[in-house]
Amino acid sequence: MNVSIKKAADLMGISEQLLRVLIQNNKLPFASAVKMEEDNKRFNYYINANGLAQHIGKTIEEVTQ
Repeated sequence: MNVSIKKAADLMGISEQLLRVLIQNNKLPFASAVKMEEDNKRFNYYINANGLAQHIGKTIEEVTQ
């Protein structure tokens, strides 16, 4: 299950922009960013709910509410 950038940033206590940068630089093993081919400036993000929950010490229910 995917978690939004906004939700994950709120749960982690960081800004959405910092979260995007961390994901783009492969600093979070539970998330990935894919650069869109058409403009090379936009990214699609995937944040795994189970991985995020483990990383921040919360239950999967807390992460997916």
